[in-house]
Amino acid sequence: MKRILPLLFALCAGSALPPLSARNLPAGETPQTTVPAANEAERFIRHFYTNCVFGNAACGPILEKCCTQRLLRKLRADYGYDGEGYAVWLFRTGAQDGPDDVSEIREVASLGDGRYRVDFVDMGTEGRRIVKIVDENGAMKIDAVE
Repeated sequence: MKRILPLLFALCAGSALPPLSARNLPAGETPQTTVPAANEAERFIRHFYTNCVFGNAACGPILEKCCTQRLLRKLRADYGYDGEGYAVWLFRTGAQDGPDDVSEIREVASLGDGRYRVDFVDMGTEGRRIVKIVDENGAMKIDAVE
């Protein structure tokens, strides 16, 4: 146990450092956007769908953390109701109700260039979306949904 604690501390402390791409940049410059590793992006997409798209809680804070400003503007613009909100249904099938209450990811597959095919069941209705994932200043973000 005494050996594990220093190792855990070192690993956690390292995660607090800025990403390598953001180090040693002149003031005011931002690092280039890169494409994250496929397995990390797949976990990120699964987490996003489970906790936001198919989750029961209000997902505004999750959207704001997981989506780029460009996509957030689109989701707000497409909301179309009184008040403020996000068009989360763009990540779903578009069916008002399905034949049952099952909503889950079936498969996430990399298409290359940061694009991922998301196959899912939405209230019993099969669906598919393509999402674009980018690394924005060291944080993984969803930049587009088709």
